[in-house]
Amino acid sequence: MREPRIVEVHVELDPSRSDVFRGEVTLHLDLGRAKRAIRLHAKDLRVTRPRVEWSGGAQRGRISALPEVEMIEVGFAKRVPKGEARLRLAFA
Repeated sequence: MREPRIVEVHVELDPSRSDVFRGEVTLHLDLGRAKRAIRLHAKDLRVTRPRVEWSGGAQRGRISALPEVEMIEVGFAKRVPKGEARLRLAFA
């Protein structure tokens, strides 16, 4: 997988508390081959609600932490097909 083509980020901040935030991100991806998992850097973030969408399909994923490399892996029950896809995640 190459770098995302487009990254859309929505962040909500609590002005009364500098350490409180949450948001959603959508990564527009070009997958060079079908994949059952996608790895992302996610140091110090709590990531939830993974969902991947592509032309003609969508599925929810499951998140596994990889703390030794400061990443997460989003795994899918079925392969995400080669081509354009959107990975949506919530974070805090």
